[in-house]
Amino acid sequence: MAASPTSRTQRAIDAETAEGLYRHVTRVDACTYLVPGSEYLFYIVKRDGWTFICECRAAVALTPCRHAAAAWHTMIRDQAGKTEGGN
Repeated sequence: MAASPTSRTQRAIDAETAEGLYRHVTRVDACTYLVPGSEYLFYIVKRDGWTFICECRAAVALTPCRHAAAAWHTMIRDQAGKTEGGN
């Protein structure tokens, strides 16, 4: 996921934000996030600079996914110093 999102990336961000998925992301370390998927699945999202790499089927097919968007949202929120309730 790039710093200036494409329309497909923006749709993934919008879907994730509407769903509030970022509220359920666990930051494992500075570059690793555990993001809930459907049912009881969790996806590991790795960050390399401003690129977020997910292991879900959409991401493997090179389609921006909501899991990477949630990790990005979590990173931005953490950098802003906001808490879960603050956004």
